[in-house]
Amino acid sequence: MKERERRHNTNKEDFSNVRKKVDTGNIRLKIEKKKEAPNPEGPVGELFKHWSGAGQGQQRGSKLAKSVDYKEYLDMLQSLGIVPAKLSRAAAQEVFKQANRAGPVADDDTSQLDWLEFKFAVSKVSERIGVHPDDLAAMKPLKVVPGGGRRGSLRPE
Repeated sequence: MKERERRHNTNKEDFSNVRKKVDTGNIRLKIEKKKEAPNPEGPVGELFKHWSGAGQGQQRGSKLAKSVDYKEYLDMLQSLGIVPAKLSRAAAQEVFKQANRAGPVADDDTSQLDWLEFKFAVSKVSERIGVHPDDLAAMKPLKVVPGGGRRGSLRPE
């Protein structure tokens, strides 16, 4: 027991004169503010503006008014007659996830598509169904007609 105490005291004495310091090496820390996405433009930008404000309780200028969540994205594809006629729900979900992980346009928020992610998703959807993104954005929305089944049927407006 005394031997253990002696070693413990010795260790305290050995380190009492040592100055505590953190070794950061040659790393320079740089804090960067996230770059703001450019403003939505063109037909795809108009589509984004329409669907990003579709959720309830979103105030102009809020983060949610500048993004499209999965429900809004899926509603948009259904409204345009893409899901389920030309693209399955699973494929649409895969594109949504891919847009949220897509290299330079991806951000930390994986439940929302900002403008750049939305643009990427629309380009991937249009690639899968064989149309130009601007043509996809210019498609006439369908409306739900009551009585066409459990959820109603979609027909051109």
